[in-house]
Amino acid sequence: MSEKSLLASLEHCPCGRDHDRAQPLLDFAPGAMTRLPETLRRAGLPDRLRVVADGNGLAACPELLDILRAGGFSWEMTRFDDVRGAKIEDARRVLTESKKNAALLAVGTGSLHDLCRYAAFETKKPLALLATAPSMDGFASTVAPIFRDGFKDTLPGASPRCVVAPPEVLSAAPLALRAAGFGDIVGKVTALFDWHVARLAAGEYHCPRVEALTRDAYAKTTALAQGVRAGTPEAMAALMEALTLSGLCIQASGLSRPASGGEHHMAHYWEIRATNEGDTPPFHGLCVGAATPVLIEHYKRFAAGPCPEIRIPSFSAEQLRDHYGRLYPHVRRENTPDPLRGIDPARLRTGWPDIQTLAAALPDPAQLRALLRAAGAPDTPQALGLPDGWVEDALRYACYIRSRLTLLRLTQQQETTNS
Repeated sequence: MSEKSLLASLEHCPCGRDHDRAQPLLDFAPGAMTRLPETLRRAGLPDRLRVVADGNGLAACPELLDILRAGGFSWEMTRFDDVRGAKIEDARRVLTESKKNAALLAVGTGSLHDLCRYAAFETKKPLALLATAPSMDGFASTVAPIFRDGFKDTLPGASPRCVVAPPEVLSAAPLALRAAGFGDIVGKVTALFDWHVARLAAGEYHCPRVEALTRDAYAKTTALAQGVRAGTPEAMAALMEALTLSGLCIQASGLSRPASGGEHHMAHYWEIRATNEGDTPPFHGLCVGAATPVLIEHYKRFAAGPCPEIRIPSFSAEQLRDHYGRLYPHVRRENTPDPLRGIDPARLRTGWPDIQTLAAALPDPAQLRALLRAAGAPDTPQALGLPDGWVEDALRYACYIRSRLTLLRLTQQQETTNS
């Protein structure tokens, strides 16, 4: 979907909100690399750039600097060895070094782009993204997940003026990165479900057209599983479009509900825990994909029962302090005020039959696991290499790392009530 067709699909939206926001230029077609200077100029970027990359991104685009030079661009470079997990120290380095440049060009994917979105937001300078792998759905996002003091915070970020993703470069990306993008899209089914839970239980805003766009991206992506594994250029371009569309849906709705629910909280929990135990966490999208079937099984079981009662406070500060240790102040901040204060118990009781119906309609976890395997992604947390016990811990504690109403939060509320 082009940026123009996206805007057209959201005109006169029945949700009542104005979705008319500036969308980035997109080029995912063959030859996108050679057109990069032209695309940068069409997007309004000046000639003096701060190129931010790591060794992986530069190795994927060996002709990049020659193409920029031939196109009349000058640049200074901020180079990292290998960005795995965006850290606030690296984000501040990009921010500081980019102050004397007119614009930023991020070369890579995932965490490196997160660093640049944050820096571009803080410096108010235009940003362009050159994607070297279809690994996550944040290309067009307006937030930047960044580790700060061991906790993964969601900080404000700038949306790029353009996103360029040459399919031949994406095809050459490691399978783990391609599969990570696939897993990130698989998680949209539970994200959209949790959006409805918030609508039914607390009257939160919901946009049916944004949901429809996200479901379309999910349907198109899950049909590409074998192409993602093989790395065909057609599958790469389509996956990249779906991932970018997810970020544009965040922009259009003004919130991350279309893209992130309980499955993302579980993924963030595993990434935070691995980082604080001195390990390199798996790629984010792989965590999201492996979490989604687990969460669906959990949701289906819980929704088959009676409507939960709401108690405030909805958590034990002592239990959270014992579990999270030095990270507890971050968790406490996310739970102040208590996210469940927005629930109207009468509204929840009235909406519970609808929640039950929606939970029953969630995809079969076995079929999702088969799709993940077909795409070359780990289909379970065990296949992801997570230690024993981390799944149950995530089901119990992951809901507290974000100030967000999800069914996962309600399941833990019920366990706390019954304890």
